[in-house]
Amino acid sequence: DTAALSPEVKDPEYLVNQAKCSEQAERYEDMAKTMKSLVETVVEKKTGSESTEQKNQSSRSLSTEERNLLSVAYKNVVGARRSSWRVISSLGLKASDECKKTLITDYKKTIETELEDICKEVLALLTDYLIVGGSDEEDKDDKDVESNVFFLKMKGDYY
Repeated sequence: DTAALSPEVKDPEYLVNQAKCSEQAERYEDMAKTMKSLVETVVEKKTGSESTEQKNQSSRSLSTEERNLLSVAYKNVVGARRSSWRVISSLGLKASDECKKTLITDYKKTIETELEDICKEVLALLTDYLIVGGSDEEDKDDKDVESNVFFLKMKGDYY
């Protein structure tokens, strides 16, 4: 963990710039952590016990740019794990002795657990913060609908 990725940083503009820097440096785990922090900072959590007066004070939806940064971050984090899993699986098919096969099987399980944890994390963000539920919100504009479709597709990708 670096000071630049400090959980105390709550300035949305700073977090977006940090995510962009992480993307340029191809540090997608840092980018995902930053985007998670941004979502938790600017978007109102869908569940909770806050009173109606406390809600919507500074809450907003993600911009198109922020949505795309979130998607790119998690896509690359998951993509790297999937690539690792494929390599390890291939090695497992070629392994001749039991010691190597056991090592490879254990390592493959580790990667699978990491993948599952990452998917659960992004699904929780989508469910708890980003996907707007139900038809009870009839006054949604096109941007809200577009965002919701984007996040529902993302949910399908990680489910």
